Amino acid sequence: MNCELCTMNYELCTMNSPFYYTPSARCEEAAMVILKQIQNHPEWHEEVRGGKTFGVLITESETLYAYSGQMLGRYDIEGFVPPVFDYLDEKGYFKIHEAEIVNINKEIDCLSASEELHQARETLYEAEKAKPVLPPSRNIDPSSDEYEAYCRQRQFEKGEYRRQKAVWNEKVLNCRNALQAIQDRITSLKQERKRKSDSLQHWLFEHFVMLNAKGEKKNLLDIFSEWAERTGSKCVIPPSGSGECCAPKLLQYAYIKGLKPVEIAEFTVKQPLTPTLPPLGGREQDSNNPSLDGFEQEHVTTPFPRAGEG
Repeated sequence: MNCELCTMNYELCTMNSPFYYTPSARCEEAAMVILKQIQNHPEWHEEVRGGKTFGVLITESETLYAYSGQMLGRYDIEGFVPPVFDYLDEKGYFKIHEAEIVNINKEIDCLSASEELHQARETLYEAEKAKPVLPPSRNIDPSSDEYEAYCRQRQFEKGEYRRQKAVWNEKVLNCRNALQAIQDRITSLKQERKRKSDSLQHWLFEHFVMLNAKGEKKNLLDIFSEWAERTGSKCVIPPSGSGECCAPKLLQYAYIKGLKPVEIAEFTVKQPLTPTLPPLGGREQDSNNPSLDGFEQEHVTTPFPRAGEG
């Protein structure tokens, strides 16, 4: 990974890098506070079963705690810093438009599993199977008494075949059109879903406005766009979940409250829970997944808030 992701805007920083560090005893002690809290809240255990990242930020005056993303579908768990941008208000813009996308998903699922679609496919299948067939010709001696009668019969068979095939062609075309109309409706809904989803993501990242130690503000769209231009990356649009990692949340809250960061650490908790602290330290990128994963999302998002520390 390009080390520029880890070093850009760090010239004025005095806090340890969130990515490459050896955690201090103070960070480990703060992390134990979170671990004990998890152990004392059974309702959180399912949330951390597959692994959930937590973070601690030691400032000059107090210690801050964070969890990545949401906890139990909430941002307001007591004792943890709030999100950079809370979009979970049921009456807010995000939830209203998210509900529209959910309804489109339901409509797509309903149509895709509908009896109407199943019947249209079956009707077309049966219609195509019923294709008329011209009876095979017979080898009749032209000098025989049967030849003239057979020629008349054969002309009738060919005429009947043409009439039957015309009827069949029209029926198959109607069946195909009926099926295509349903499939076009599904395609149209999927396109509408993508448009609405892309628009909502754009709105969301516009409202994820990061604050740095200098008091400067920049939204995620600008942060990723500038990073892509600087590094040549094709990932101009932030991936889903950007800005919701622990480090950006912790630094954002610290700067809003005028706190001076000193040390930061992150760790992942998984089931089964143990009384011992999981490893703390620099996060490593998954070598099997070169895409912009959560590791790189944080590498792109975090340096801007850190600019101006010192």
